[in-house]
Amino acid sequence: MQDWDALYTRFLNRQCSADEIRQLLEHFEREGDRSELAERIRSELANSELSVTDSPEVEAAYNRIFQQLKVEIGAVPAPRQGLHRKLRWLPYAAAVLVAACGIWLLTRQEAHHVPQPLDATTIKPDGNRATLTLADGRVVDLDPGQAGITVGDYLRYDDGSELDAVPADQQGASAEVYATLTTPKGGTYRITFADSTIVWLNAASTLTYPLAFDGAERVVELTGEAYFDVQSQRTPFIVKSKNQSIAVLGTQFNVSAYPDDNQTQTTLVRGRVQVSTVGNAASLQLHSGEQSSLTGTTLTKATVDVLPFVAWKEGLFSFNGTELKVVMNQLSRWYDIEVVFEGDIPTTHYFGDINRQDPLSNVLDLLETSGLHFRVERTDNVDRLVVMP
Repeated sequence: MQDWDALYTRFLNRQCSADEIRQLLEHFEREGDRSELAERIRSELANSELSVTDSPEVEAAYNRIFQQLKVEIGAVPAPRQGLHRKLRWLPYAAAVLVAACGIWLLTRQEAHHVPQPLDATTIKPDGNRATLTLADGRVVDLDPGQAGITVGDYLRYDDGSELDAVPADQQGASAEVYATLTTPKGGTYRITFADSTIVWLNAASTLTYPLAFDGAERVVELTGEAYFDVQSQRTPFIVKSKNQSIAVLGTQFNVSAYPDDNQTQTTLVRGRVQVSTVGNAASLQLHSGEQSSLTGTTLTKATVDVLPFVAWKEGLFSFNGTELKVVMNQLSRWYDIEVVFEGDIPTTHYFGDINRQDPLSNVLDLLETSGLHFRVERTDNVDRLVVMP
């Protein structure tokens, strides 16, 4: 014969198995006022601050617990409307169950927050991944087997195949119709315009553009990072990004304008560009091998080694005295992983090249040569890279 008092004690001490909890709940419903636990429950509540009012709130709380337990341990007897009116002692039991189950469920939920170690060799980028948002708001998943799309009289993949998911009224070349190309974390994609200008979009970036360039300017808007190979035309090519505008005729350059970065950087590989802040409050001209940095409203330029800033287009991480925070931002976007700093992390700079198609573990092996340590884990379905001194 079941010792219900002992089982109830185990339940309050959070020692019950799922099957024992189910038995206890079935006992409460089946026995009602005849339950040998009724008097104990009343006695406990008499010395507690819990409300024992026979109210809809108690019934609602009790029902919520039943529903949660059904999720946690499987099917249990379903609560019935007005159950507390039939079982006069139930408000007392419900109040205790609200407290006890709340503790038990909280313990179960906290267990879900326990980090689980991850194997960094299994964390890899997605490759060619992007979506296309059309003017009517429709979102099209682009083929990961393709490297890019071409904009002309019709939207096509680079190999000439059609984008079947794009309706005819969103296909025709029009300066009045805009679309947005978006890459997720870990993904890249390429777009070629009718004037033969090519844009490579890095991870976690968006490019908004018209289906046709028509008029005095060719204008696109960028959030994130992209490499531009702009073909020479009589009309200037304008790239609008975070708090700045870039005007070119024909040139190659990289723009990094992520919302969570403190700086917007424009790195010129070839040719000449004009970089201006919003409202033309500041403006400067870049030549090959120069980089502008916009911090707040301050625009400066310097001569740089362009390779570390454009190597991503060639499938490389290239570090040349790169600060740790910059490296971690790149890894977070490329491997879709949250970076957490634990403890006092020294100022560290990194040198070296590594293939961006390698798993995260290969990059961490390189970074650990500086003396830092890393832990990779998953918490609440979020992958995290913990940086430790």
